Amino acid sequence: MQKHNHKMITVVVNGKFHAFDYAAELYKKGLLDKLISTMPYSIAKKYGIPRKHYIGLPIFEVVKRSYRMLLKKELPVNGYANLFTKSVIPFIPKTSNVIISFAGYSKEIFEHSKFKNVTKILDRGSTHTLENIKLKQQAGEFHNFKYAKHPETFIEREIGEYNSADYILIPSSFVKRTFTKHGINNNKLIKIPYAFSTSRFKHINISKQRLTNKILFVGQLSPRKGTGVLIQAIKEVQKEIPNIELWLVGALQKGIDQSLLDEHFIKYFGILRGQKLIEKYQEASLFCLPSFEEGLALVLTEAKYFNLPIIATPNTGIEDLVDIDNIKYQLFEAGNPLDLASKIKQSLKTTHESFQIKSINHTWKDFTNQLISEIQCH
Repeated sequence: MQKHNHKMITVVVNGKFHAFDYAAELYKKGLLDKLISTMPYSIAKKYGIPRKHYIGLPIFEVVKRSYRMLLKKELPVNGYANLFTKSVIPFIPKTSNVIISFAGYSKEIFEHSKFKNVTKILDRGSTHTLENIKLKQQAGEFHNFKYAKHPETFIEREIGEYNSADYILIPSSFVKRTFTKHGINNNKLIKIPYAFSTSRFKHINISKQRLTNKILFVGQLSPRKGTGVLIQAIKEVQKEIPNIELWLVGALQKGIDQSLLDEHFIKYFGILRGQKLIEKYQEASLFCLPSFEEGLALVLTEAKYFNLPIIATPNTGIEDLVDIDNIKYQLFEAGNPLDLASKIKQSLKTTHESFQIKSINHTWKDFTNQLISEIQCH
């Protein structure tokens, strides 16, 4: 562990998310004061974080999961968040110069007088909460599905956190635009795209060849991901390219009926991992991600890694992952299947590079170095 005479940082997260990734890097640099989470220490240990730098409150996970299992619904989110943050406050060291805490679970920490002179950074992995609601409503309307939004008190809570935070950590330019649209000062936003690890593909067996007219989607099949938009687009494309196939990889979610997948051009593979997923990336002609709402869709980095042409909405954060050239990497308007169909036909008629691995170098070490740089200069 390196030693630095720099600002010491405490990270607070309800759950796990990506907090453990950058907390581990902060520890290596001697900058992690504490990581506080609802996960047991065994999880932190896997990331190389010593016990003395970790506070685990797994009782929250036990209560949350028991409530879900017994009552078939989620805990009242506002009360749970309030209890979690108040429980965390005594564990935050006085030596901390910076607190990074996740959206929805930071209000009581940020407003506590104990941390008046501490730099407070809100980690928000998705769009501004008001834009998030709007985009999910649009997705629901397209798919005839009604999204249940958080209660108004929780929405107000999160907006209050935006105001009380010194800075807001976000993953993409698209997310940034949703914040500035709703009046958050650009200078308050720290944009750092998430890291991408290729370790899951390190034992690649290059056994497949690119096929023609095979469209790949990987992710949850849901209204938010725009599954219905993609299916409608392929229906339009098949009028001109009858042998087109849509390959869907991922879990079926609420709002997408199984019957929607009964089209003859659809091949639904469910959840794939390892070599089976790799083979789909190797064989596909094109990758599509028609999401209405994302923070930063890392599945796009997988498609890029396998050198696939990509068509996606700007809402996916794609502009922070590839250079949009309107040939290999194209944008289309969210919720517009005709626009997507046009782009698919254009891409399939274009000769692209054959399959090869594309090196992508943006590790959690890189992410953390950029985060530290931002913290030190503020």
